[in-house]
Amino acid sequence: MESLLFVPEGGIKQKLHVKINHSHLDKKAFEEVINGDLDKNDKWEKYVGLPDDDNSSSIIKAYAYFRDELLDVNQEIIDYLWELLTVDKIKFLVNIDLDVNDNEQAIFDTVNSAGVRLSSADTIKNLLYQKYVELLRKTESGDIDEAAIEEYESTWVDAFIADEALNAYWESQRQYGRMKRSNLETFLHAFAVVQGFFNPAENNMADLPQEYRKKVSKMDISALEDFLKELHDYSVVFKEYFSDEDSLLTYNDYVGRIFNICNVLEVSTFHPYLLQQLYFLKTGNAEEDEIKDRFFILEKYMVLNAICKGSTKNYNNECLQLVDSKKTPQEILESCQYISEGNFVNGLRRMTTNKLPNMLLFWIELYRRNEDNFDIKILKYMYTLEHIMPQKWAQNWYDVPVYDTDGNEVEDADEMERVRSHAIYEIGNMTLLNSKLNTSISNGNFTDKINGKNGRKGIKDLADIRLTRDVIEKNTDWNELKIYTRTAELEKQIRKIWDAEMLPAEVVKVSSESGGRKKIRFAFWEKALPVIREKNHYEMFTNVNPSTSNSVSGYFGIGGFHISCTANYDRARVEFILDKSDVNQNKKAYDILFANKAAIEEALGAKLSWDRADEYKLSWITFSLEAVSITNKEDWDKMSAFLGEWSDKFRKVIVPYLVDEF
Repeated sequence: MESLLFVPEGGIKQKLHVKINHSHLDKKAFEEVINGDLDKNDKWEKYVGLPDDDNSSSIIKAYAYFRDELLDVNQEIIDYLWELLTVDKIKFLVNIDLDVNDNEQAIFDTVNSAGVRLSSADTIKNLLYQKYVELLRKTESGDIDEAAIEEYESTWVDAFIADEALNAYWESQRQYGRMKRSNLETFLHAFAVVQGFFNPAENNMADLPQEYRKKVSKMDISALEDFLKELHDYSVVFKEYFSDEDSLLTYNDYVGRIFNICNVLEVSTFHPYLLQQLYFLKTGNAEEDEIKDRFFILEKYMVLNAICKGSTKNYNNECLQLVDSKKTPQEILESCQYISEGNFVNGLRRMTTNKLPNMLLFWIELYRRNEDNFDIKILKYMYTLEHIMPQKWAQNWYDVPVYDTDGNEVEDADEMERVRSHAIYEIGNMTLLNSKLNTSISNGNFTDKINGKNGRKGIKDLADIRLTRDVIEKNTDWNELKIYTRTAELEKQIRKIWDAEMLPAEVVKVSSESGGRKKIRFAFWEKALPVIREKNHYEMFTNVNPSTSNSVSGYFGIGGFHISCTANYDRARVEFILDKSDVNQNKKAYDILFANKAAIEEALGAKLSWDRADEYKLSWITFSLEAVSITNKEDWDKMSAFLGEWSDKFRKVIVPYLVDEF
């Protein structure tokens, strides 16, 4: 028994030590069991049959359970169990011999996980305090365990696991793109970036433990103690400021606002910079007005880039530049090629996902409350987005007249479909409710949507914010004209909130004699449509006339599907749009095409952009010509040829895959 459970001090059998040096959280309980302390006066008995929520050590409860069960087991079985545990041929204990170059922590992580992968945080914790114990052994005499535990409790325990509520906060997970991370892993990543030993542009989260190992590998004990102290102090700042998703928000809460925006847009990339700046604020190394200005500009950058459908691929590098003070938020904002007047205007009029408009409308509501001296200026981010004119409009809105952006009533059936399907996704057609509508009400006509029907609640029953009350109180009907007007109103408020009154043009500013956006578009389509028709061998766009819209549509004989040519301020785009009134038909068509993606792209000789858009009725496939602009007449020939050639290619290559089914 002694040889299995104990090791003698110095090789002489005078004082025995428990062979397995358990982690300190369970160390006392474990040693009480091994040393037989619980058998004195039958202390173990009080731990038998305790309820599941009892906080006693699980090790002691497990020992008490088996101790009690074995009382009723006969000696023969006891002997057999003893033999199983002690006979040399049966190896319950595995000996692993390492050579000097082996990474014992990595081997421990693999063996100890027992099929359950240790989190990055677990691994980092282990390696930090293993290193601390190693350094203690080299530099300290006396009770090394006690000194290590004291350091551990004053840093890691105090920061992350001092009580259940604290532990729950750090273990709670949030969604970032396709990945979920705990708050603790997010913090450890941010701290590593701030400290300069983790490059998010080159490393991924799987590399985090190894980068921590490299960082502390050459530290002496003083440097490691400073590092652990700083880790602790940064964690306090993170916990204090990194808002909970359920927290209440006000318009002037600049910290809560930027974290809400990061959470909604699923952007954790700038967390290291935010953490660094808040640490500076907390330690008196920066004034609050400075932090507020920096946060607003960064917030403005993220919001405008999202509206303009810009790329986020540079966020990692930009965060490093901010952390290292190589660039300011203003310089990052000014260098963004996607933020432009045209992209901003178009972005608010094509919002095909819910998260961004939900967030924009929420902050518009708080902005209004702040400006209009509402009594209640605090809200929780818990609203659901509702399209006033529903995405499935064909059944109950067919008798509502359709209007184009010039205010003209549209009578051509295909053009009606196109105009309405675009208007639905303007921000002016969206509002916020405190709960989802029943599907039948959501897809109902305007009167039923507002008032409800058959005992089911309508918008008026779920509208507890001014933004939505205005829709109810100011309208008795709803159509494209109402949507265009409301979009313009909301656009003005978004510009005020995020200081977007003046945005850069895309390429070249058009001279005043050009006559404005509508005349430019009309002139472009006058030039482009003959080219597009010719490139399509007069099989599409034959009945399409120049318009003031930024897009025109061509039809090829399958109802609800069409090819759209778009001319914007920063690109030209051809889209194959699946927009039948039946969403299942659109998704079925998309799936047929996507199953043949490789063959389609090979035939076209290009990689396309594919979007099934599961949240919405329509789906689409896109190919774009970049770095051209409708505002630059020198680009018009190139844009016209591109739109004609690629709309013809789309028709010839893609349509045949749909003929049999549709």
